[in-house]
Formats: sequence, C-alpha cells, structure tokens
Amino acid sequence: MKKILVFIMVLVISVSACGASVFAAVSKAEVGAGIIAEKEELSEKVYTTKEGYMYRLRSDNTAVVCGAPEDSVDVVIPSEVDGHKVTGVSGYAQKFQGAAEAKSLTVSEGVLTIGSMFLYNFKKAEEINLPSSLVDIVYQDFIYDIAYYKNPDNWDNGVLYIGTNLMAVKQDVPETLVVREGTTCVSQRAVIFTDTVIKEVVFPKTIPHGLEYLTINTVEKGTVPVEHGVVADRLFSGCEKLTDVKIEDGITAIGERGFTNCKSLTSIEIPETVTKIGAYAFATCEGLKKIYVPSSVTEIGEYAFGYEGYLYHDRLTGERITKYRHYNFVLCGEIGSAAHRYALENMITFEATTQMETTNDECFGKRGDSNIDRTINVKDATAIQKHLADLTVLSDSGLKLADADSNDTLNIKDVTAIQKYVAGMDTGLDIGEMTDIRL
Repeated sequence: MKKILVFIMVLVISVSACGASVFAAVSKAEVGAGIIAEKEELSEKVYTTKEGYMYRLRSDNTAVVCGAPEDSVDVVIPSEVDGHKVTGVSGYAQKFQGAAEAKSLTVSEGVLTIGSMFLYNFKKAEEINLPSSLVDIVYQDFIYDIAYYKNPDNWDNGVLYIGTNLMAVKQDVPETLVVREGTTCVSQRAVIFTDTVIKEVVFPKTIPHGLEYLTINTVEKGTVPVEHGVVADRLFSGCEKLTDVKIEDGITAIGERGFTNCKSLTSIEIPETVTKIGAYAFATCEGLKKIYVPSSVTEIGEYAFGYEGYLYHDRLTGERITKYRHYNFVLCGEIGSAAHRYALENMITFEATTQMETTNDECFGKRGDSNIDRTINVKDATAIQKHLADLTVLSDSGLKLADADSNDTLNIKDVTAIQKYVAGMDTGLDIGEMTDIRL
C-alpha cells in the first residue's frame, strides 16, 4: 500500500559558514509513491568543488549543497557534485550569502529537500526555478522578503507557485482554495498568516507532498478525490471547524491522524472500498458520537475511534504529555468485523447495524418530501402537481422522494397519498419515513 509523506523535519544548527550545519537526510524508499523520512546527521567534513560549490555527504553518499560560488549572478544548484548525486540544499548556510546579488536561481531535478531560509539568500533573484522532484520544502518563513514573492505576475489567484511547487498563500486568498493540477510539493509554511480564512480546499487529482500544510483550522469543507487512493496522514488533523467532508468511493485507506482533533465533525461516511484506518484517525473528534465502519475494513490502528486527548503532567519527570481517554461514542458495524473486534478490545459501545441506519439523517430525505424542506405538508403535494403540469421541475432527489407509493412512477396518485398523510389519514405507505435517498 502506498505510504504518504507525513513530513521531513530538518534540524539546522548554524555556527559557521557551512561546516557546522546539520541537516536531516531523506532515505528514499519509493520515488513518487511515498517517502519515509529518516533523520540522520551529515558528515562533518565540508567539501568544495573546483567551481566553488560547498557540500557535505549523507550516509548514502549523496550530497547536500551548502554553499554557492562567490558573487554568482545566475546560481545553479547542480544535480551532481564531484560524482555525488545532489539530494538536498541546506538552509542556513552563510556561504549562500555570496549570491545575494544573483539575478536567477535554478535548483536541478533530483534534489529532494531545500532547507529553511535558503530562498531568503536570493532576495534579488527575479527568476527562480525549483524542481518537481522536491518532497520537502522546509518552512521558508521569510519568503515574503524576496523579489520573486513581491512580483504579482508570479501569483495565481492568491497562491504563489515556483514550477510545480506551492510556496505561499496570500492573506486575502479566496475562501475556496483551488490547488493547481500537477502540484508536486507544498511548503511547510505555505500558510503563514494566522488570520487567513480558507473554508474549503479543492485538491488536485495527484497528491502533492506536504498537502496537509494547506488544511488549516479554518477549513470547513473538503473532498478527498478517488484519484488519491488514500486519505493522507494528517490531512485534516487540527481542522476544528471541519463539518462537511466527503471520502469518495475508491479510497482504500484513511491515514494516521487523518481527522484528529476535528471537533466540529458530527458525521462521516466511510466508503466500502476502505480496508485500513490508521492510528488516531478520528481521535479527539468529540462531536462524532456514532460512526459506521464497513466490513471491508480489516485493520484499525490504536486510538482510531472513541478517544479524546488531554494533557497530562508527569510529576516525576515534569513533562507534559498527551494521553487518551474514552468519550461517549458508539461504533457500528457487522458482528465479527474489525470494527467489532476494535470495540471489544477498547471497551467501546458496539452496535450491530447497517450503513443506512447509522448515517446522519440530515444527509438523506424523507418519503414524500418533494420540495426537500424536511417537512411533509401540502407544499409537497403542490410541488408535484406543478412538476406534472410542467410549471416547475423537481430536483433528482425531489423526484425520488415525491414517489410516495414507491412504484417508480410519479403521478396524481402520489399527490393524493401525500394529501391524505397531511390530513392524518392512514395511507399504508412509508410517507414521512427516512429513506436511503441522498439529498
């Protein structure tokens, strides 16, 4: 199963020009399908090429460039130095300050990571090119102080891209943030303004590395496209205002902490294509009181459902750590399923039930509610009459709900049945009952 890059933490200690910098390395397990980051220190020795590039080596013998030639006008971070493949660019290396007057910067394909503050060194570069191979763009807190950021021609509807990499979001970005198709990586600090209001993120069909950095606390709505295959780790983690989310059919897994701390989430439908739910996936979702897990799910991680996190002060160590405890929650599914086993193992209330019985009623309509106002009255009968007379047109869901006698034919008999129901007469039909017809 594909694994999604959660994020690669970069440790930087700046003491001198380059030699004292420590940069976390990436062990590339799968190209494009997912990267598992492994922290490791670089070699202490600093090498310098004949062209003036400075670099250090990772344990896999690949290089991290930490300095460019002095007084460079057009800086190109090469794909190879002294026979070593370049996989990273350091952030705080002071040697890059020699390129402060550079007019352009190009980072070659094959580079996986760029460190924080790296772009800050190229304040005057009007042209910047970053590769599609990047899997982690660390922080970039001061990107707004460079010429490329300040040029309005480089922005697309409130979003700054450099090549296929999403670098920054403006403070006044539209409430619906549409991520450009083909985006390959998102900067860790893409959203740096605390008062930015993004209510919905429209994801591209392919999953960019670092996608979770775009779903901030203000997000209220989101759809995980079937093309993603999975709900990425931490995708909606911390989105306390999230109330409306759709996981499309075809998604096979919900990643670790995918919805952790989504306190406003009250219902969610897990499609029957999902086979795995990661640890802490729905932890601290206190608004989620009941959820149905289909029998297709065969693996559920620890604290995935029914737990809330709280800070615990360890008096012996003085540490404040997060612990988890039960909250009032009901897990629904089939007897003998992974959901049933999880409920038994975690002492969580379990109900043997079906998807339709547990899905939020607000998602479905009642038989006879042709105008979909959640009330069965004479207006519904009138709406059908107008539809039959071609005066108005009922919605697709309204047409199905208007079929009061459930015979797949809409006619005057349905009008009469609803009128009898409103008058309190016994129709022998299920008018007013919840259906499986989605609104």
